[in-house]
Amino acid sequence: MDGGSLSVQEFLGRLPFFEGLSSTGMKIITRSVTQRFFQKGALVQDIIEKGAPREGFHVVVNGTVKLLCVAQNGGEKVIRALGPGDSFGEEKLFLDKIDTLVTTQATSHVFLLHVSRDSVLAVLQRDPAFAMRMLSHISSRVYLLLKDIEAYTLKSATQRVVDYFLKNAEREEGNQYRFTTNKSLIASLLNITPEHFSRIMRELAAEQLILIDGRAVTIPDPERLRTYDS
Repeated sequence: MDGGSLSVQEFLGRLPFFEGLSSTGMKIITRSVTQRFFQKGALVQDIIEKGAPREGFHVVVNGTVKLLCVAQNGGEKVIRALGPGDSFGEEKLFLDKIDTLVTTQATSHVFLLHVSRDSVLAVLQRDPAFAMRMLSHISSRVYLLLKDIEAYTLKSATQRVVDYFLKNAEREEGNQYRFTTNKSLIASLLNITPEHFSRIMRELAAEQLILIDGRAVTIPDPERLRTYDS
């Protein structure tokens, strides 16, 4: 498989909802996989077979994509930013003929795996444990969306930025977060304008709650940042 030393089966086997799947079930899944490549800025379109979309979901192997809603006036609202190991489109596994609510766009050169709906449903029918893992995966996605709604409605813009830095800084050594995408995308994720996002960053830096060095943001005292009240 291009994009890494792992085979398709090995890569999928490391994802939480495929982990522990029987060899027979994994063979059913991997036989249905289509490898797809997109350049930065390209829209991820459905696979068309015999004049109709081939239903299924995607997994990111390499690169990044964003899921966004586009308004009639051309404005965008980013719903999720995804990287290696993330997946999207699972709702198409269980809902028939639904309208596509979001657009998927590559934010870098990206390598995706498309897993067909028929293969997933076939394994779900024969493997209750896999069905429970898939249910848990989708339930977690719903929970995170509810958390986003809570943040938009109950938290200030500054609190949302603080939460974002604290959440992502935990993934790096030394409480450091390094921008891997542009600030406009992050601002859209947090439901604020890029200008407002930059202003909040300057305010946090002035209070020495964050240290900015190019594309790196360091948090000297996470607890102090967590309790900051603008």
